[in-house]
Amino acid sequence: MFWRLFLTFLILVTSAVFTVGLMVLQRESGRFWDQAKDIVTAGTIVVLASVPVAYFVARRFTRPLGELMDGARRVADGDFYHKIRAAGGGRSRRWPKPSTR
Repeated sequence: MFWRLFLTFLILVTSAVFTVGLMVLQRESGRFWDQAKDIVTAGTIVVLASVPVAYFVARRFTRPLGELMDGARRVADGDFYHKIRAAGGGRSRRWPKPSTR
């Protein structure tokens, strides 16, 4: 799940950067080679800078989901005393607490 989200983000950033680059190059065809070098350099910098951001965002989204899946698997295997923690804010804090009897 993590790698799917990570690679999707990178593909979107890369395609957006190069689409904008192509649009700019088509408007100024007379100075194509001068601008092509600058756009490829800028696109490379943006893609390289987005890799750590994509990694952080993908990890932040998928880590809690992985913990939830592991907890659900343990409960399904019969470990009924395993506690699944709801970390974070917002809706996860409003989930009802299970009663232990």
